[in-house]
Amino acid sequence: MATSTESHPYSPAKASSQQKIHLGQNLCFLCRQRPVAGRILSLSQAQIEAAECDIPCAGCSYAPRPNFWCHHICYDILQASYEPQDQPTMQDLERLANATKPSCKPKFIEGDGDVDSAWEGLSSDNVRKVILHSFGHDLLYRLPDELRILICKFVAPCWYLIVLGETRRLIQTLRYNRETQWPTLRLTREIWLSRINYRGTRYVARLNNRPLEASSITDQECITLPDSLSQIVLLIDYLGLRGIQFVGHDSVPLPDGSPWYEILEIKDSQCLKINVDYNSIYVRNVNLISDEPSSAYRVWSSPAIPSFRMRNYHRIRDNPRLHYMKIDNSTRGLIAYCSNDVLIGLHTFTGLSKTFREFVHLMYKRANGSFKYWIYFPLNKNEHLTSAWVRRFAFRSAKASRPAPVIQTSLGRSVTFGPWHLNTDVELYEYHALVDGPDGAISGIFHDGLDPDSNYITEFGVTCSDVYLETKMRTPPMNTDIQPLTLSSKERGIQSWYVTRASLHGLVMVRICTDRDQPHSPCLGMLLFYRDEHIESLGQVRWDKDLTQEVVHPTFLENATVDGKPYIKGVYGDIDRNGFHSELGQVQELPRSGTIAWWFGQRGDKIVIY
Repeated sequence: MATSTESHPYSPAKASSQQKIHLGQNLCFLCRQRPVAGRILSLSQAQIEAAECDIPCAGCSYAPRPNFWCHHICYDILQASYEPQDQPTMQDLERLANATKPSCKPKFIEGDGDVDSAWEGLSSDNVRKVILHSFGHDLLYRLPDELRILICKFVAPCWYLIVLGETRRLIQTLRYNRETQWPTLRLTREIWLSRINYRGTRYVARLNNRPLEASSITDQECITLPDSLSQIVLLIDYLGLRGIQFVGHDSVPLPDGSPWYEILEIKDSQCLKINVDYNSIYVRNVNLISDEPSSAYRVWSSPAIPSFRMRNYHRIRDNPRLHYMKIDNSTRGLIAYCSNDVLIGLHTFTGLSKTFREFVHLMYKRANGSFKYWIYFPLNKNEHLTSAWVRRFAFRSAKASRPAPVIQTSLGRSVTFGPWHLNTDVELYEYHALVDGPDGAISGIFHDGLDPDSNYITEFGVTCSDVYLETKMRTPPMNTDIQPLTLSSKERGIQSWYVTRASLHGLVMVRICTDRDQPHSPCLGMLLFYRDEHIESLGQVRWDKDLTQEVVHPTFLENATVDGKPYIKGVYGDIDRNGFHSELGQVQELPRSGTIAWWFGQRGDKIVIY
């Protein structure tokens, strides 16, 4: 590199083992891959010593330094693909890095569009020169689409395919697409827009009141506005604007698979103007120019905004991204995912669907490396959610109050999606009621658990139907009737334990949830089936684990210990008692009446009969 780095704070002359930089929260802006230990390059052409990080890494949790960097080899192969007089300057690369910077945390989006980027790279002339003697492009184009997709999935992510394909095309766009994007547009009868492909998604490249110039790297379309405009719906993701819908009073917005929809309410349809946030490649966002402010709760996971009253919503911060889940006859239960002492995600379970598997995958990514707990709350036939509260610390700021939803049903069942607290600590908490007065049964739940800017759920709300139920409870269940475990001094933190409980009266069968992925195959939880045909859940019932073992009339269980922590080894019925011998654990009898409580947390699993 020709530029001197002596004055740069990350100059290699100054780098030492104590000055290695953690970059795990940021990706190379040329290939979108993670850093590797060793020298990398910043936009100032300074060489930086990247640290070798574990996953998770505490040092990578802080803001990355510098904001933009690239692998040396990515920079070298990019420059080598140009003639010397055409090589990208550092100004070109800085424009590229700023334009493609994600608006949320990279760890939630890494890998998006890798297959499409791999195909673009394989199709490019620059890659053809690199792999000329090892790969036949003519054969590739003769293959069916399904096989080409499989090949791209196999090779993706591939750093040099991204650099020589997609990255070069974006640099060309920055250099040669000279059409001006006006920052302010008047919403006339027609709006013209062009599109550009990036990471497998077509983004809005330009917006204008008249036809755009023809370009080989974008396409365009014309949108005719309705006579009476009521909403502008922006289809957005972590990078920019995927699309825009102009909705009239007699029409409804349509979903297109975008992760978020920003709803701009139109107060006055006369002389409408919009501001266009443009990044030199595509449109980031659009804002409505209006004297009347739009709703502060306008970004949703669906274009259809649910109807709710402000008393149904526990609000903490401004401009959250909210995810709405409808509760109807197909809802089999609620699944909560907790990490340490906070609620990370909440899902309405309807079966082993694609949506469920995507939820499980996302939850693992969001709480990588921390203590994880699952709570499943089944809903029975003709059972309704009637009351809801948010439990929070009373003497902390709103953002640090550790909110935990509390739900009660028409059958008197309740669940707290958070850790158990000592009876002596009740005064430390307060309960914010979400259902009151004329509100009917709960018909849906919304929260900010999928918002990339939120580390855990802080916003929680409900929608209510018109069906009023007399079983509504005004006082939240606090589980003060459960006696605490006999805990050692290390176990007495209020964040240490979660607890679920159920009655033993009328129990006819249990279905065991077993973790076959662990060498000792512990029982994580169980579904309980009763004579009156209702269902309860104990422990951690996980639908991504083994739930095939059934025990009729369970009468005893086996406790054991691994790595100094107790766990449940097995649950058995009378038919298993003959010849049963426990070498590793301790047998615990299950009576026909009473209450069974399953405690679980960082210190293991324990079952207590009350």
